[in-house]
Amino acid sequence: MSTSSNRRREPRSSIRGAFANKFIDGRPYTVEVLDASASGVAVRRISEPETVDRDGFVLELCVDGQHRWFAWARRVWRSGEREAYRILAADSLDRARLQKFLRTRAA
Repeated sequence: MSTSSNRRREPRSSIRGAFANKFIDGRPYTVEVLDASASGVAVRRISEPETVDRDGFVLELCVDGQHRWFAWARRVWRSGEREAYRILAADSLDRARLQKFLRTRAA
């Protein structure tokens, strides 16, 4: 993604090697998390049906190896296997855990 198309206001943290579940019709599909900010996540799709053309879904990420973090997200762009999601809703405690996790990754 080029800098000119970057719309995130919060700084991103690289999280390569981390995985999350993207739920489509109640079934989890694994995605590799490339980077994240407090308001969005960039991923590489690994396995999901190509026929699904939804923009909204639930994301599940294991934060700091202990806590599962859930969010309602919307896809904002897609290019091949890469996608970016805007976080629309998440529990306030989950958001705080994610922000703490991102700060430790940036340090």
